[in-house]
Amino acid sequence: EEINIEISKVVDFPYTNAVKPKGPFGLWGKATWEHMPSRKIVTHRHDKALPTNKITTTKYTCLTFLPKNLIEQFSKLANVYFLIIGLLQIFPAISTSNGVPTIFFPLSVVILISAVKDLYEDLKRKKSDAEENNSKVECLVGDVWKTKRWAEVLVGEIIRVNRDEYFPADILVLATSEPKGLCYIETKNLDGETNLKHKYAHKDIRDDFRNNDACHLAKSIFEYEGPNPYLYQFQGSITNSKGEKIPLDNNNFILRGSSLRNSEWVIGVVAYSGPHSKIMLNSVKARAKRSKIEKMMNQCIITIFIVQIILCIFSALYYNAWYQQNRDDIPYLEIDQNGTTENSASYILLVRYGNWMLIFTNFVPISLMMSLEMVRFLQAGLISLDKEMTTGDLRTIIQSSNLNEEIGQIQYIFSDKTGTLTKNLMEFKKISIGGISYGENKDMSPADLKALPAVENVDFEDSQFFADMKDSQNSDKIMKTLQHIALCHTIICEEKNGVRNYNASSPDELALVNWAKFSGCEYLGINEKNEMALKIKDQVEYFLLLNVLEFTSARKRMSVIVKSLESAQIFLLCKGADSILLERMNTESPDFAVTNKNLEDYANIGLRTLLLAERVIPEEEYKAWAKRYNEASTAIKNREKLVEDLQEEIEKDMELVGATAIEDKLQDEVGETIATLKETGIKVWVLTGDKIETAINIALSCKLFDTTLEKIIIDGKTQEDVKESMKKAVSLHHACIDQNRHFALVISGDALIPVSYTHLRAHETPEHLVCRLLLEKKKDEIVVSGSLRVVLLPVA
Repeated sequence: EEINIEISKVVDFPYTNAVKPKGPFGLWGKATWEHMPSRKIVTHRHDKALPTNKITTTKYTCLTFLPKNLIEQFSKLANVYFLIIGLLQIFPAISTSNGVPTIFFPLSVVILISAVKDLYEDLKRKKSDAEENNSKVECLVGDVWKTKRWAEVLVGEIIRVNRDEYFPADILVLATSEPKGLCYIETKNLDGETNLKHKYAHKDIRDDFRNNDACHLAKSIFEYEGPNPYLYQFQGSITNSKGEKIPLDNNNFILRGSSLRNSEWVIGVVAYSGPHSKIMLNSVKARAKRSKIEKMMNQCIITIFIVQIILCIFSALYYNAWYQQNRDDIPYLEIDQNGTTENSASYILLVRYGNWMLIFTNFVPISLMMSLEMVRFLQAGLISLDKEMTTGDLRTIIQSSNLNEEIGQIQYIFSDKTGTLTKNLMEFKKISIGGISYGENKDMSPADLKALPAVENVDFEDSQFFADMKDSQNSDKIMKTLQHIALCHTIICEEKNGVRNYNASSPDELALVNWAKFSGCEYLGINEKNEMALKIKDQVEYFLLLNVLEFTSARKRMSVIVKSLESAQIFLLCKGADSILLERMNTESPDFAVTNKNLEDYANIGLRTLLLAERVIPEEEYKAWAKRYNEASTAIKNREKLVEDLQEEIEKDMELVGATAIEDKLQDEVGETIATLKETGIKVWVLTGDKIETAINIALSCKLFDTTLEKIIIDGKTQEDVKESMKKAVSLHHACIDQNRHFALVISGDALIPVSYTHLRAHETPEHLVCRLLLEKKKDEIVVSGSLRVVLLPVA
């Protein structure tokens, strides 16, 4: 009854989510996202005061094209220069063309060509906007689903997105086709990541919205933060039909531009629409772009104009002095000797100054400006039609022909590794268990391999592993490792037509779980009771999934807490980067030193490594921790910090289980591409999350490094270690400069934080750099600062 009264209050009164414009009659003062209030809506009740879902990325409209384009045209100093010359030509006394502004015709042609080019490029943006705005999505109208255009969707509206479709707005997930409310989305349009990410509908609201009637009748109050550009942050709450206030976070929130994968449908309520969606708040408004040549030309024109003014003043003064001395000897000029105006020194000075300005007009040839605009426009067309610059059906698209010449002046390329230099297609290669490295040999026959389960993403043919698994001192450790790999993940198992498929948010997890299946420990999925099933030697074992401690770029690890239904023991299973787990493990294990050596060997041949660890948690300790963890997970304030602290608390004193090695295959012809770029003198810097040894090996594989380059490595855990490493690096660096040797810099993420690169001056920057990035919380950027005037191409 109380919740119905509360809902009726919201339903009966107008929404107050919109911000009123400032100024008289609201004519100006458009609110920025910083000034927008938190929102409160009721599901299936639209807020018509907020913007619709229509987006526009164009620079112009029909009304603004002429004034805005003219302003843009005359921001080019050459056009301003010729406009001044044209105005001077109008005055008969100083005109060299009988008062006819002859310069206006070629100036008009130049402006017209630029305007047509800008209009054409803006029409392409308008066409792209129209395609997106006219895309279709299913919306709940009454109690039936009807198709609407994206542009018509409003905040508060309930929509349904089907498999492989894109989300038209930022939405809160209400229900999905999966029984547990999970769904998988791809965000490559937002961040370039091809890995699938899982989102879910909260268990306390998904049953209210699973079908048409439920969606139509359900009324829940949704309170959440105002629009902001932070893609990975969201906080809010929803009050369900039972009157329970349920906290929500980024796991319940899907961004516009994401696409639905591996799930049949998702139902959600629109939270942010159109210009208020996070992707639009992150987008940069279309603006005039100036190339390096254009900026240089502006500077040259300023210099030429100053020189021209000085010459004209000198010439006018000289003529004035000459005229005063020779006025009686020049009757052929037909100057009225008795006229006071024509004989005035100030009049003569001003008129002759104007004459000389027009005579020296060719200092800046207008034909140059016309040629430049035409060449850019035609060159853009040639680039887009070039068959050598196509991939399949995709051709090169020129968004702004003003920047054509910048392509040939690139001096630095900044690139990430995964998915850019590599394919992000993982293959399981090797594993270290009990200090023994398996996968070193490939001695299994085709018949042996045919007898094993058929899986993808696995390249493992070591017969010794299967022999040891059956009968050896290492067999128990092998089975424990297989069980760890088959349980420590977030993969969803989907069965269709008798075939079991794994839906993974990470290609690493898919490769690991496929290898466990290949080796005889198959993950069968998770049931309604949250029990994970494993098939080991034709027997099925069940483990109750208690908690999942998600992987993040800051944590560099993920964990699951499970309870064996057979032994009733509670296990924490963790996998992650060795640099992170070593601090949280018992390093006194007899296998520790050998496993660490195996990890280094894997890294030296360019494989991605993961360390596996576990911990048995006493039941009383777990109950106390779980109570605090659940409270932290539902906290409204400081939720992230509280959850992170409790994750740190439980992930400690772990025992070594093993270490895995996975290969991320290089993109086709990446080595040849980088070698060609290097031949042109372009310096390439690469960012990666791998171990330093792996990073160096990948750099050699893709020909970023070669054997002739001197490798300068900066690394260290403490500030003192890093400073000592820096001293050695600077000494080696100066030696390379003195001996005229090429060098490459390899720097760890730990070393980025305490040390600035004041030792590397502008003319001494490394030819190539590999940076191993270790992300800290909220620190996910590398800022390159300084006074280098270079053209940089970032690739991700």
